[in-house]
Amino acid sequence: MDDTDKCYTSWEAWSKELILDKEKPYDGKDPNLQSIPACASCLEPATDNATTLRRCKQCRIVWYCSKECQGEDFNSHKEHCKKIGKLEAAMQSELAKLCSTTDHILGADYHTEAEPENLFETSVGDFWGIFGTRNYMRARMALADEIYSLAYITETKESWECVLNHSLELLRLCRSDNLGVRYRLPFILLYLNRDDDAFAFIKYWMDDNYENYSERSEMHKKSREGEWIYPRQDGCRYLDIFRECP
Repeated sequence: MDDTDKCYTSWEAWSKELILDKEKPYDGKDPNLQSIPACASCLEPATDNATTLRRCKQCRIVWYCSKECQGEDFNSHKEHCKKIGKLEAAMQSELAKLCSTTDHILGADYHTEAEPENLFETSVGDFWGIFGTRNYMRARMALADEIYSLAYITETKESWECVLNHSLELLRLCRSDNLGVRYRLPFILLYLNRDDDAFAFIKYWMDDNYENYSERSEMHKKSREGEWIYPRQDGCRYLDIFRECP
């Protein structure tokens, strides 16, 4: 056994001992996560009604306790705020187009009998495969990217949940995940102290999608926005991901 093997063996033994330590169990809590809103400038939390916070009207993600604090934070926040406002407007514009469209129907321009459809009701799971949905998917992904950047700065539960909601909806609408949302979502769940869900989500995507294609397709079609449609397993955070997903 060379020095590399010895090092790995020692690390593996140490990690197992740490994980299985019953006196100090891992609780999956990020100490930096702010579970309640706080002023983005002075960091004063809204507790016991002692502090009245007002949400930023444009991005609707960060909070301030006064106009003075909002002014002090303006230079650092304005770039994210303006981008989120523009990206939100762009997403809503693309959303409106998909709520009553015939663009996805081949030859619709030549057939007056083609009935408009709300693709959010008729084609959940099939987005991106329908060419006309791609601009909406790109717009929503761009918005999620910008909110992710802001959440990484603010470290508030509310901002991370906003990113999570956008990400889950992108995955729900497109079960093949052509935009690669699945690669980032486990980190969002970890930031929210949802370690079990992060583990279960990774395992879901590591399993053979083709074997359960029909079942998963039906699951997407029956789902509703905001639902967690993936498996859940309490305590799975303590399992070895490399053994569960070989």
